[in-house]
Amino acid sequence: MSDVVKSFDELTADQRSRAGGKGGSLARLAQAGYPVPDGFVLLPAAFAGDELLPEAWAQARAHLDRYRGTKGKPAFAVRSSAMSEDSAQASFAGEFETVLNVSTDDDIRQAIHTVVRSRQSERVQAYSAAHGMNAAHEIAVIVQELVRAECSGVLFTANPVTGQRDQAMISAAWGLGEAIVGGLVTPDTLIVDKATGDVVNRKTADKQVMTVRLESGTKEQPVPEAKRRSPALSDSQAAELVRLGIGIESLYGMPVDIEWVLADDRFAIVQARPITALPEPEPPPPTEWKLPKGQYVAMRNNIVELMADPLTPLFATLGRKAINASMGRLLTDFFGKPMMPEELIVTVNEYAYYNGSMTVGQMAQILLGGVGIMKRMFTGAVERWTDSGTRRSSVMREAHARR
Repeated sequence: MSDVVKSFDELTADQRSRAGGKGGSLARLAQAGYPVPDGFVLLPAAFAGDELLPEAWAQARAHLDRYRGTKGKPAFAVRSSAMSEDSAQASFAGEFETVLNVSTDDDIRQAIHTVVRSRQSERVQAYSAAHGMNAAHEIAVIVQELVRAECSGVLFTANPVTGQRDQAMISAAWGLGEAIVGGLVTPDTLIVDKATGDVVNRKTADKQVMTVRLESGTKEQPVPEAKRRSPALSDSQAAELVRLGIGIESLYGMPVDIEWVLADDRFAIVQARPITALPEPEPPPPTEWKLPKGQYVAMRNNIVELMADPLTPLFATLGRKAINASMGRLLTDFFGKPMMPEELIVTVNEYAYYNGSMTVGQMAQILLGGVGIMKRMFTGAVERWTDSGTRRSSVMREAHARR
């Protein structure tokens, strides 16, 4: 059997595609000089079905022995790296099993089997079906040195909410990242200007739970009271992390989602993948507000104030036309003659405004006819409804009945 277990440094560009999305990404980052914890990948050929081949396990033990020879008694994280995982089409984040903080040969081997067999789980099958993917996942497995994280989280090199490419978003919480991935804790959220490294918005959460290492394995425990409402990252640490992210984004040629940990004031990168659902960036606000030709006054009052957002194309044409026509007839009936602009509601930069651009003649008619207008406004409403409104309603009902 040829080598089916490769360290991140050993994986060639051709072999990365056989190491799955996560394994190939970590190898690419490590070889580019980014701070990736040491580790190796068991390629799909290391398995017969869900069973680890003996020769593949022997190769894996050789890697483990080498780490132990240089680092004493390191602990490891064992993660999946399916061929379809962490791709531009689907992330499978949290769908396959992950086993943290294992160190003995028996525990590591059992963790590898646990990860491989998780491809048969109901949640992986359901996720695959929801994304129209083949549920028979070919899988590689990563064994990577586990960092003693003081805090951890996720960095998006573009704002995943607004789509702004000039901003980065950081989620951060105390301890290992499993509490964030599992939805057990609300993390801090920081928005960082990528050009300057300045934190432009910060929401420090009440972080009640953290994932911590035991002698073997991990557990969730309450965050100490003094740290619950304290920021997990300082502004300078956030800026440093974003600088790392900008470099990784440049390496990938696209916005990426990066999993990170912080230990002894040094960042380590434990995953990077394309952002799979990034909205188009919001357009910048307009700087010019030009009125339609021939108009000089536009106002935001009355029913226009209820149209707070830009009008949809359908409403801006058909809806606005219907409102203008009906209001025009109503005011003409009320005043006794056309005395208002033909278009009462106009659009400026797609927002609705009342058109206050009246001609000199129209303003003169209103001023000269003010007494009559006021009389019609405050008298005869009941009669107009009884004589005119009821009659029109009856005509419409009869016309509808004849159809």
